Amino acid sequence: MKLLYGEREVSKPCITSIVIQNTGAYPITNSDFLRPFIIAFGETDEILSVNIGDCSNQYIREEVVENSSFSNQQLTIDSFLLNPGEMFTIDIISDGGIPLIKFDQRLEGISDLNLVDNPSSQVLLVRKKEPAEIFPFAVGLGLIAVIIIVAIVIIIQKVNKHDKLMFDRFEAALRQEIYKENEHDRSN
Repeated sequence: MKLLYGEREVSKPCITSIVIQNTGAYPITNSDFLRPFIIAFGETDEILSVNIGDCSNQYIREEVVENSSFSNQQLTIDSFLLNPGEMFTIDIISDGGIPLIKFDQRLEGISDLNLVDNPSSQVLLVRKKEPAEIFPFAVGLGLIAVIIIVAIVIIIQKVNKHDKLMFDRFEAALRQEIYKENEHDRSN
């Protein structure tokens, strides 16, 4: 019995899927690519096929297919657009077991790829937040703190006003009792 892939005999077939996903809060755009996204395979790996599999939407598939090429044991994707949460899958059919895979990329705002270690390899692209993007968050947090402090001051003033009113009533009632007692003593 022989196992064939097309006309070729395959001894140890293997399918490897790589999921590439934007897990950040900002889109990764074509202009962010300073250098293409490359998936390189080991020199001894026998790669039979590289296909773009599942995608978040058809437009991603079309763009990735249009901007990719496979030669010299490496898949090169010149650019693609991935909005937050979007993904695509690259399916590799090889002979000889799981291929050795290396990633290379240079994207603006992304220094490293986050590789998720699980049975189906995932490459998560996360755009780092710029300090300018943190500034509005800090201003908002400061504004919330000021509002809380003002609310506490107002509550304390109301409590103090209520306490002063109660004290004034108590003092008036006490004076009235003293006055009645003095009147009672004078009449006797």
